Amino acid sequence: MKALTHDIRMVFLDIDGTLAHHGKLVDSAVESVQELTRNGIPVALCTGRSRLHATGVLDALGVSMAVFFNGGLVEMDQRILYANPLSEATVTKMIDFFEREEIPLILHTRTNAVTLQPLPNSLNSVLDAFAFPNIVQVSRNEWNITESATYQANMFCTRDWDPTIQNILPECLLYRWEEDGADLQQRNCDKAEGAKFLLKELGISPEHALHIGDGGNDVGLFKLLGMSVAMGNAHSEVKRHAKMTTSTVTEHGVQRALTRLGLI
Repeated sequence: MKALTHDIRMVFLDIDGTLAHHGKLVDSAVESVQELTRNGIPVALCTGRSRLHATGVLDALGVSMAVFFNGGLVEMDQRILYANPLSEATVTKMIDFFEREEIPLILHTRTNAVTLQPLPNSLNSVLDAFAFPNIVQVSRNEWNITESATYQANMFCTRDWDPTIQNILPECLLYRWEEDGADLQQRNCDKAEGAKFLLKELGISPEHALHIGDGGNDVGLFKLLGMSVAMGNAHSEVKRHAKMTTSTVTEHGVQRALTRLGLI
């Protein structure tokens, strides 16, 4: 297929469903990122994952720029450009509710993933599928909210809980990434807002950047940047907002998109 012509000077990439399938990086996607780097095109990850959860991917790809927590934390060369953690009041309210309802909850700081209650074994398959980092269980007395800025929480419950939880935590953005799993973080977090900090730092206009992704949390970035590509495994509503669609994550979607755009 003939390569398209675009003046793309930076590439943003989602992780799950884009670079990785069931927690494992796709070889062709890794090779593509390495080729982008050799071609002098800056690459940044843009993910809903925590900083800790994405560390292995950053290291494997040799990438030093990223937007974590769906825009809640932005880093470049381990330097924080932007941080938007949940308030202590929100975290306390969250812990109280999920403990009372006995709904599993994981809290994410910049460096740790913590649970205050034992996680049921039934969650093992989900945690393994998304290659979750090591989760530390601590007692509530050991958990210091003031010293441990929390950027995101994972809740594990069915969709019918969503209206109740959103009503109790209106200041939070609820993003469901699996039938029994969802994220909670500051409502004003957005991958697009986080990406702006990296673009500004590098002096690159949004119109000269590309994002490839597969989820609803990628739509804001699709709208912001000059070029956007939806993975073949993305929902039809997500594809509707992208300027181009590629093949699925297991069919080398990232590599095919970058090749078609003439970037590799």
